[in-house]
Amino acid sequence: IPSPSYLQLSNDKKQLFATNEVNQLDSELSGGVSVFSIDNNHDIILIHRVICGGMSPTHLTIHNSIIYVSNYNSGSLSIISIHDSSLKARLTKNRVITHRPDSLDSVSHVHQTTINNNDLFVVDLGLDYIKQYNLSDGFDDSEDIHTLSLPRGCGPRHMAMVDNNLGFVFCELSSTI
Repeated sequence: IPSPSYLQLSNDKKQLFATNEVNQLDSELSGGVSVFSIDNNHDIILIHRVICGGMSPTHLTIHNSIIYVSNYNSGSLSIISIHDSSLKARLTKNRVITHRPDSLDSVSHVHQTTINNNDLFVVDLGLDYIKQYNLSDGFDDSEDIHTLSLPRGCGPRHMAMVDNNLGFVFCELSSTI
């Protein structure tokens, strides 16, 4: 497996998903996502891999048969559908949403996504913000619900939601929570 950097089990624990954190995979300028089946002996078997459309995917979140992939080097979010039949997930790349910096001295580095209720939170280490999107009526990337701007240079890396109104953000560059 080329450079696996994050693992996520399916809810039924019969599949394992991994990001392939590379800038080039299968002669494409992109990283990927690999899916494995887990048999009764707990052996894993690679059943499919898809190019995700972004470079250096660092993290993935699975929600309602959709995989949200954080692409660090390209500063983008890939949205991939899971089509499941006979425990052999087939991944299909749907689209890529690129975060754009407000100024020329900033570079987007999408590092993590998390879901709370029907909201998707996208943590961008390079642009020092977290974008919130609503997933209730399908994903509409044309407008985010909210952008939480954090102190410049703090480098948000991971977010954990406690409940609907409270979350914690770890900022790598400022070593703060």
